[in-house]
Amino acid sequence: MTKTTLIIGGGIAGLTLAQSLVQSGYDSKNLVIVDRPVLGQTGSTNPGGLLNPVPGASLNPKPGTLKAFRYTMSWIETFPSALRAQCITNLKLLRPFNLEIQPGRRLLKSFQQSQEILNEHVGVRQLSTAELQEVYPHLNGCDGAIEFAEAATLPMNEVSDYLTQKLIEAGVCIKTSQVLRVSNLPNHWQVDLHGESIEAEQVVFATGSELLQFFPNLPLRSTAGYLAQITMPSAFPKTHAVSGRGHLCPMADGSWILGATYHQESAPEPEDDAALRQILLSKIGQWVGETHQSEWLGSWRGVRAVIAPEKQPLIGAIPGSSGLFVLGGFASRGLQWAPYCSQQLATHLMGAPLALPKSILSSRLNAETWILNAQKQAHQTSPS
Repeated sequence: MTKTTLIIGGGIAGLTLAQSLVQSGYDSKNLVIVDRPVLGQTGSTNPGGLLNPVPGASLNPKPGTLKAFRYTMSWIETFPSALRAQCITNLKLLRPFNLEIQPGRRLLKSFQQSQEILNEHVGVRQLSTAELQEVYPHLNGCDGAIEFAEAATLPMNEVSDYLTQKLIEAGVCIKTSQVLRVSNLPNHWQVDLHGESIEAEQVVFATGSELLQFFPNLPLRSTAGYLAQITMPSAFPKTHAVSGRGHLCPMADGSWILGATYHQESAPEPEDDAALRQILLSKIGQWVGETHQSEWLGSWRGVRAVIAPEKQPLIGAIPGSSGLFVLGGFASRGLQWAPYCSQQLATHLMGAPLALPKSILSSRLNAETWILNAQKQAHQTSPS
């Protein structure tokens, strides 16, 4: 008999997990998603996501990164034509570097170390400043760039809406409520919501940064991030995205996403749009001068779950708590990791071994780290 599985969190992680379970033959009538009452402030609600083959300051790919990238690129191709038309997958990505500063030297060195393995998964090459003038003359202030042959952008809100609708059509129960408590009872877990309780044999925490409210001993940092949606000159090329101390990427609707800021815990955040604009332009504006003349359409703020110090996801069974699982800790890389990890975890929930790198498994943290908070669990669940 199919076990009842309850997923806490209805963002990109929770939705792709439910999608993978249904597609794997899991009985949708035994699948429940509990999502927070008020959407927003999460990575799954931003106006546009950039799928970067190797995000981060180094181009030495961590285990599973390139496989996850390839999986997500294929996943986008499964979208219906109307949604697929809102995604850009024939995009190239430039990672500029300046050899006068340590991060630039690190980027180039890591590319030289990993060029062979990168090319096995996605075309990549080093462009000199002269070659950049031919390929992308709008990039300046650098000594060259690493060009990835593939990247993608997609509207996160529309993707989330599509996944939600498909799950409802499949018969998955999606509840909008706060999770008040998760209790361990004989042979099952009881999840208390406002006005009702749900019994489940399996509970998956896909709660983003609010995972810390369930497991207060986790080495998790809540890192706020801001994006801006802007316009660029009509003649500005839409062939490339740029990533380096921020990113600039085109969306299919003609707008551009300018991001992102990072504000850890109690660090001061921008006071207004003018301050935010200054921060964002100090990042990507050093590479693409035209951004300083862009029209500001609006801004967005979200909170990321960052696991210190390795900044890698947490996937799998929660040590010491049979029937509890986690799918999160994606930091700013949920679009890259979530579809792939969800498919792997779905297979695992149905009885197969979990075929993921040890470096992203939840078991890398000891059982004491995973003590469930039994005193104060009232919170609003937040999609990752």
